[in-house]
Amino acid sequence: MTAPTDKPGWVLVMTMSLAQHSQSFNSPIATGDVKVVNGDGVITLDNRNRALLEQYTDTAGNVPAAVATARSGQTVYNTEPERTGMDDGRYATAYTPVAGTDWVLTYHVPRGQAYALQSEVTQNLAGLVVVALVGLLLVGLTVGRRTSSALDELAGVAAAIADGDLDTTIPDTDRTDELGQLVGAFGEMQTYLTTAASQADALADQNFDADVLDEDLPGAFGASLSQMHTRLEALITDLDEAREDAEQTRKDAEEARAASERLNERLERRAAEYSDEMAAAAAGDLTRRLDEDVDSEPMQDIAEAFNDMMGDVEATLAQVRSIADAVDAASTDVSTSAAEIRSASDQVSESVQDISADADQQRDRLGTVGDEVTSLSATVEEIAASADDVAETVNQAATESERGQELGEDAVAELERIEATADSAVERVTALEEAVDAIGDVTGVITDIAEQTNMLALNANIEAARADKSGDGFAVVADEVKDLADEVKESATEIETLVDDVQADVADTVADMSELGDRVDAGSETIEAALAALDDIGDQVEAANGSVQSISDATDEQAASTEEVVTMIDEVTDLSDRTATESQQVSAAAEEQAASVSEVAGRADDLDDQVSTLNDLLDQFDARAASADTDEN
Repeated sequence: MTAPTDKPGWVLVMTMSLAQHSQSFNSPIATGDVKVVNGDGVITLDNRNRALLEQYTDTAGNVPAAVATARSGQTVYNTEPERTGMDDGRYATAYTPVAGTDWVLTYHVPRGQAYALQSEVTQNLAGLVVVALVGLLLVGLTVGRRTSSALDELAGVAAAIADGDLDTTIPDTDRTDELGQLVGAFGEMQTYLTTAASQADALADQNFDADVLDEDLPGAFGASLSQMHTRLEALITDLDEAREDAEQTRKDAEEARAASERLNERLERRAAEYSDEMAAAAAGDLTRRLDEDVDSEPMQDIAEAFNDMMGDVEATLAQVRSIADAVDAASTDVSTSAAEIRSASDQVSESVQDISADADQQRDRLGTVGDEVTSLSATVEEIAASADDVAETVNQAATESERGQELGEDAVAELERIEATADSAVERVTALEEAVDAIGDVTGVITDIAEQTNMLALNANIEAARADKSGDGFAVVADEVKDLADEVKESATEIETLVDDVQADVADTVADMSELGDRVDAGSETIEAALAALDDIGDQVEAANGSVQSISDATDEQAASTEEVVTMIDEVTDLSDRTATESQQVSAAAEEQAASVSEVAGRADDLDDQVSTLNDLLDQFDARAASADTDEN
């Protein structure tokens, strides 16, 4: 259930569990379905919770006509097919309106269970009639034709009772025999059936207070009627309770709606009060506050937030007013200071212009001195350059001499290493020659073994020939040994040939290495003689280099001194230039400063005007914090 509030977009919502309320409906028959259908044909309550909030329709998808009839105030009883949320089959149904609403209470029971008692009564009546007819037949056969007329009457009465005519008249008789007893039994049966029919009619009319229902009917038929009476009473009671529950649900909903409307009215009045306070605050009265004592938590949050905001605005306004006063005083001080700075800047500008004129004159004089010293420095530098060239040439000669000596020493060392390598190679070749000789010896041994093996194979063939046929296998082995011996002999011959070739190469290598050693010795002696000559040349070059170096050092010192003088004059000239330039810049800066000071003074005046305007605007607000700060100032 929802109800509007005074705040746009907000609604008050009350919820309840339809499934929980549906469990309050109890059916006296376990398979019965109790449902409540609202005005839109939607199932709002269902004791089985199988079709909540579904459309109540028949098998064709339409709302049954009995629902509309029940909404008009009538109670309807039908036998119908299944409806929404039910199993397939035929149902005995009842529709009754819920007072004060357009809702309908429905009750559905499977047809077989609803009419089970009626079928049982019918079967009992049929059985009783059959028993009576059989009894009449037996009596007729026993008594004979004397009683045939009386039996015919009783048969007519039985037929009438079987056809449902319980008002038929039982003939009177004073007989005390079996026929009289049979007539009395028919009278009792008629009374019994009449009472049962009256009770069934009272139950069908839902007249549970009828006197006939108080009469006792013995037997299974009476028990069935009593059970049907009890069930129908329970069913009607459940229907009444369901109707009362639906009525109570409707009343609860109406009360909730009324409570929502009352809350909405209170919220609207409170919102109007808040609106007036906010409008006054918007008009400049910052002392306004909202009442926080409300029964709505959202409205209370709004009031607290607004009051906090207005407190912050008052405090901010006081700070702004204080800052405005401080800015006003500062702008006045700035205007006064700007006038003083402007006067001082004019005096500085005049002094700097005088300094700039003196600096220009000093720069011209230093330029003349610098030109003269530069000319002298050039002459000294030419002499120093010539001495440096000679010294450089001598240095190069000494360097080349030393380099030649170093190369010669390197060559001697390299020849010594070559000689050592050659000696080592000769030793290794000699060792190789000895190894080759050893291989030759081994090859000879292998050759001897092969010849001996060949002899053994020959002896084996001879023994095989002596052994005749029994020595065939031995002969085969002997042939294999012979072939192996031949192969070994051939391999030994090839190895021997290779060894001879290697021995020849080794001999040639030893001869070449010996000749190389002799040549290395001769080269070493020649290089050592060249090194001695280079040592003499180096000594002479070093002596000449010392003399030239002394001349070069003296000239360099004179040139350096002259350069230092020129550098100092250039530095003084540059300093004079910078002084003149900076004097001009200082003069220009002083003029710019004077202009800036004038501009600052003008802006200070503008700031003073703006602060006055700000104070006028602040005076339009009524704030407790702002007023207190103003009074303190």
